[in-house]
Amino acid sequence: MIVSKKIILCFLLFLLLYSVIVDLTNNSSMNEPLTVELSETKNQVSFNVVSYQMKEQDTFISVIDQLNPNLTAYDLTKVRNDFTQLNPSIHPSNLKPKVTYLFPQYN
Repeated sequence: MIVSKKIILCFLLFLLLYSVIVDLTNNSSMNEPLTVELSETKNQVSFNVVSYQMKEQDTFISVIDQLNPNLTAYDLTKVRNDFTQLNPSIHPSNLKPKVTYLFPQYN
């Protein structure tokens, strides 16, 4: 009976290690930009989608500023709406450190 438990435990450990190795060697990255075209009533707006892991000091606005350094002015309501479309269950004021979110990076 004890031998079968050891065999099962070894098998489960092997599966866990195999899963970790496959995940680490997989080259799919969430940091690759994705171009999204959103249609609005008046014009077409395009932006890249960038995944960003929040740091302790980050805020919604600081991340938007960091990802869009060439934007001199923007409509905060529109930026919030774009963020909410990318992260439907997340409100921009409830972002948590060490969690990755999708952010719009405007062209």
